Amino acid sequence: NKKLDPTKNPSAEIKYVELANVNGSNGTIKDCEVYKHWQLPGRARMLIKNGDVLISSLGGSIDKVGLVTEEYDSQVGSTGFFVIDSDVLNSEALFLIFRNKIISGQLERNTRGAIMSAISENEFKNILIPIIPKLAQQKIPSLIQESFQLRREAKELLEEAKQKVEELIEK
Repeated sequence: NKKLDPTKNPSAEIKYVELANVNGSNGTIKDCEVYKHWQLPGRARMLIKNGDVLISSLGGSIDKVGLVTEEYDSQVGSTGFFVIDSDVLNSEALFLIFRNKIISGQLERNTRGAIMSAISENEFKNILIPIIPKLAQQKIPSLIQESFQLRREAKELLEEAKQKVEELIEK
């Protein structure tokens, strides 16, 4: 993957996606901070694009698998992620595969290190993943997008309900 050179355009601003920005339960990316290139932390080096799948390389965060959306196209991710795409599997299929317990179990088994366990790039390349037939892959993107949309709508409804309860309490 391409890496960002922060010295090329030090005053430009960019969003930084770190492990804490990926929701482990649903794979959404949110609340990323904006930095000028010269302010970026040392781990902020992986250029990411719409459709990339971010997979944590750290043992305690194997559940951090995120799908890069348009909002984070051409931004920067932590070197704590493997940033992947594929010519064989579409992004949404890759996203679902790496969120699967069998695959995350393989990742966890291959982590090394006592204090900050991580999976090496070589070990990552040896992870066995299924190849999903093209016809099934074609159905996955709309299902993922629908689940993301329903999650957004549910969050909005929850906020609306909270606001109404607060209004009733104040009366």
